[in-house]
Amino acid sequence: MTKSTQQAQIDEFIALAEGQWKSINDGDSSSGNKKAKQIDKIVTLWGHDGDASRILNLLVEHASPSVRLASASHLINYGGSDVAASVLQDLSRSEVGMISVFADTVLRVRNLTSKHS
Repeated sequence: MTKSTQQAQIDEFIALAEGQWKSINDGDSSSGNKKAKQIDKIVTLWGHDGDASRILNLLVEHASPSVRLASASHLINYGGSDVAASVLQDLSRSEVGMISVFADTVLRVRNLTSKHS
């Protein structure tokens, strides 16, 4: 994959992650779910290319909580559960509404930890 193609996918991932939570906050869960499925496809492509871990580790540092949540949630599947758990714990303690609830849910479902433990 070319660097420009990969950068376009990263930009799309960021736009989709932010758009997913905008849709959810606007009460449009159907649109949010469609964006989540598009994110899954991008991450799967990165996984096939062997780049998922590297890219997701970069994206967990993004300024946007929705991008950090999406990247951390996927990083768990690519050998980054320690980093993902740390990011998810930070998000679960934050004041970012449903994102904090979702981060806590991912922690509990994936048996990483929980703010309620």
